Amino acid sequence: MEKKFTKDFNIDFVQRRDNDPSIISLAEKIDKEEEMVYGLFINLFNTFCNSNGLQSIFDIISSETLIKKTKTTALANYKLPLDIIATLLAPLKTLRTIVKEEVINEIVEKGEKAFFQRLQNLDEKEIKDIVKDNLAMAMILMKGFLKLKHSEEQASKIIDTHEMMLSLKYLQTPFLEKRLNGLADIKKMIEKVDLPFSDVHQSLGIKQSWLTSEYLTKWIVQHNILGIILNENTHAELVKRTSHILIFLAKKKAITKEIIELLWKCQQDKHEDIIRVVYDTIRDILDYITIDVFIYLFYLNIGY
Repeated sequence: MEKKFTKDFNIDFVQRRDNDPSIISLAEKIDKEEEMVYGLFINLFNTFCNSNGLQSIFDIISSETLIKKTKTTALANYKLPLDIIATLLAPLKTLRTIVKEEVINEIVEKGEKAFFQRLQNLDEKEIKDIVKDNLAMAMILMKGFLKLKHSEEQASKIIDTHEMMLSLKYLQTPFLEKRLNGLADIKKMIEKVDLPFSDVHQSLGIKQSWLTSEYLTKWIVQHNILGIILNENTHAELVKRTSHILIFLAKKKAITKEIIELLWKCQQDKHEDIIRVVYDTIRDILDYITIDVFIYLFYLNIGY
């Protein structure tokens, strides 16, 4: 049977609080004014766990559990919003000082699984209705929660990879606004990896991001980002916003003849708006493409 977070909350008085030799010494500390808040915190968490509060949180954020426990059809189809899940998990980041490490790890694993499974299983309607600011705040809260178990770099990587996955979901929807959001997110990633890491950053204690230009280049190519955008049903606004991706790939010598052909073909027999945008995009990338790609583009232009 799956372990429940109820009365066995494993508060580690000895190891987690200045290596106190006994509960008595902790009680003596709590009697002092400066330790009173900590004592109240322990008491609150005791009461919360004994009331089945912690387990209730995990029951609520688990979609499967919610459906099994629901009697009415209306509620059975209800899916908890991501920002609510993150809001419920966020306060648990304060448990580090009183809960054993193995319990912390289990709490994070359960919360991480619930949130990111929900994110991965968003349907088309949910993606359409997502409020971007709410989701951004949920990601910030989740990063703080993840740092209970993971390092700063590991937590950043988990958040970043799921944001990249969401950008891909945006691009694959039929909704222009969301597709533009997906492109905007990829542009931010490009700007992030293009920002040079200097001694100034290091002196300020800022660590270099796990996300590198090489990783992002590979991700863009492997997930066929430009193929998703530059298809026969593309929109002028989408094409206009591909310049930063094309320039980024060109700088990494990752622009292929196939990509140039996609760009060229998406304007054939189309409205003049798309034709003009494609030519503007070609002009933007000319300084960055290789001579072979330039020659291939020339042959496409003359219908060779």
